[in-house]
Amino acid sequence: MEQPPAGSVLLDRIRELKEADVLILGSLPAKIVQLWTNDAGNQAIVLIGNRRFHYLERHPEMYTWEGLLVATVFDPDEVHRNRHDPHVALFYRRLDEDHYLRVAVLMQPRKNVLKHSILSYRLARVSEVIEQSERRVWKSKREQDG
Repeated sequence: MEQPPAGSVLLDRIRELKEADVLILGSLPAKIVQLWTNDAGNQAIVLIGNRRFHYLERHPEMYTWEGLLVATVFDPDEVHRNRHDPHVALFYRRLDEDHYLRVAVLMQPRKNVLKHSILSYRLARVSEVIEQSERRVWKSKREQDG
C-alpha cells in the first residue's frame, strides 16, 4: 500500500486536534454537495477532535492513512448514500487492489452554524463498495473511464 504524504500542514493540524477542537478542512465539491442540498455556498466540511479520536479508537490503523483523509472527501472515486441515514454520505477512494478508504460525512441540508462533518474514517473492502453500488449517487470520471 502506498503511504500518505508526510509533513503536510493540514495533516499536522489534524494530528494536533484536541477533543473539542473543530478544524475546517475546506470546501466539498459542489457537484457532490448539491446531491444533499440546494443551498449554494454550503460546502464547508469540518473534522471535530472527538470524531478523530472515535475513528482512531475503533480503527487505529487509520493513523497511517490520515494523510489521505482530505483527498478522500475532496477527490473521491465514489459517493454513496448511507442505508440508515439519508443525511450521511459515504465517500470512497481506492487505496489498493483490495481496499478503499471510506469517510462517512454528516451532510447539512441548510447552511448554518453547523458544517458538513466527518463522522468516521475506516478501510472498506472492494466487495463492500461493489455490494452497495445501488446506493451510489456519484462516480468520478476516472472511475467511469477505468
